[in-house]
Amino acid sequence: MNQNYEKAVIGSILLEPAVMDTVATTISSADFIDSELGEFFGLLKDLADIKRPIDDLLLLQTEVKRRELSISNACIVELFARVPNAHNAKFYAESVREAARLRKLSLLADMIKDQTNVPGANSGDIADYVEAKIKLMDSANKIEISDAATVVQQYDYQEQASGNTIYTGIEKHDRYFGGFTGGELVLIGARLGTGKTALGWQIAIHNAQRGRRCLFVSLEMNSNQLLQRHLASELQIDSIKVMENRLTPDERDAIAAEKNRFAQYPVSIFSPPSATAKQIAAAVRLMSGRGIDLLVVDYIQYIRPNKSRERRQAELEETSKQLKEVAREHEIPVVALCQLNRQADESKAPKVSHIADSDNLGRDADRVLLLHRRQDSTDLRVAKHRYVADNAAIELQYRHGRFEEPGTDWTP
Repeated sequence: MNQNYEKAVIGSILLEPAVMDTVATTISSADFIDSELGEFFGLLKDLADIKRPIDDLLLLQTEVKRRELSISNACIVELFARVPNAHNAKFYAESVREAARLRKLSLLADMIKDQTNVPGANSGDIADYVEAKIKLMDSANKIEISDAATVVQQYDYQEQASGNTIYTGIEKHDRYFGGFTGGELVLIGARLGTGKTALGWQIAIHNAQRGRRCLFVSLEMNSNQLLQRHLASELQIDSIKVMENRLTPDERDAIAAEKNRFAQYPVSIFSPPSATAKQIAAAVRLMSGRGIDLLVVDYIQYIRPNKSRERRQAELEETSKQLKEVAREHEIPVVALCQLNRQADESKAPKVSHIADSDNLGRDADRVLLLHRRQDSTDLRVAKHRYVADNAAIELQYRHGRFEEPGTDWTP
């Protein structure tokens, strides 16, 4: 029955495009249980927003092919004939919204059950989480316009919450370019073996040491390998010695002490053999009841697409959009590491367009940082920044699995 209403609401829009204004304030493409219909509804809304004729069958078939949507031409033709008129479009849309809301409540119930089973669960935190999720659920399709006074109040609140800014720990970067803020998608790109995992982990640990709750998603290494790298880096011990357990008594004592310190950090690791962006979003939701301040994903090209497409570029662009949604939903920075392609010549500074498998992956990102290895050092290049001039480079030294600024007297 739900899919009948979903088809009916789209059929109403195709018959009378003017009803899109009413329908679009009631439902979104995410409310459709049939993903093909949801994608097609999103296409109709996009076309309506740019004043294109959404009742033109030829145009729709062309756009469906261009966007590589799954819906068939036969299904589109069927939708045109689905309803005799558009008089009940609002009723159909409300029915779709109600069904979607019930599904979301069912999913929320499962999340609550998971969170109540976590050792040390706090009922107040869980209640706040539920209240926030229901509020988000009820306001998802509403049009909210803020007057100047409301904007100022919201800005003042953001200023008060500015203590939640996530810093990299690289002093020159944080001073000139500022920390990462809630809702931002940050890409850190590098060629193979240049240290992107090390930098991503370094940022996570820098914040965990300061009480920030971090989730590190590793699709390349398991948690034991990450801890091994961490111990070698923090204590400046050769990683091969740590791996092969060829340690002096003093080094063993230092590692035992660092393990105890690490066990107290508010950092969690999700290291499945493979994962989709939806599974990563689910992991963030599981943590959100206890609070989460930063998500680091290593790395974006390893994220399995929710739905296989003919073009790899389309898969990656969908993944980046989903990571951006996670950042905005939970008001946290999402730092996604990414591989650069072979066109990123080591003799030249890399560009955003050098991100592997996608010419446009950086489009959704608020910031893009690129590592460029030089003969005796590594540049951290700010290739994109929404608020200040970009294309600046910060010189770093890579030592024992971590990046330091030249002249820094760092001791573990």
